[in-house]
Amino acid sequence: VESGPCAPGYYCESGVDSRVPVGNYKGLAGFCQEGSYCPEGSAAPQGCPAGTYNNLIRQSNCSECVAGYYCVANSTTYATTPCPEGYYCPPGTRFAYQHPCPPGTYNNQTLRQSAIDCLLCPPGRYCKNGGL
Repeated sequence: VESGPCAPGYYCESGVDSRVPVGNYKGLAGFCQEGSYCPEGSAAPQGCPAGTYNNLIRQSNCSECVAGYYCVANSTTYATTPCPEGYYCPPGTRFAYQHPCPPGTYNNQTLRQSAIDCLLCPPGRYCKNGGL
């Protein structure tokens, strides 16, 4: 039986007699599920922070949210949270309305990734806080 801190991707709560708690082992332990991560020595799974996601099991870290999307805490995917119209979402965006288009600009499309994607307000129109 291999001893030491619990291996990355696993958590060992108490009395565990193996770094990789799979099969026959003693104690309370398991592997990290989607939406969480377990660095080496974890006593419990940790939820992915906002701006990241994890769509795999047994992971020691979470992946940065993809540009054009936002990822709330404990995300298992980015695909279901596209950046809304009027906003842009660079990599690591934590919530839908984090990055509004700058004043004097607008954006009428989803999945925008940068302030460059925001268009100048048309002449004779007023674009207060960005958006549509």
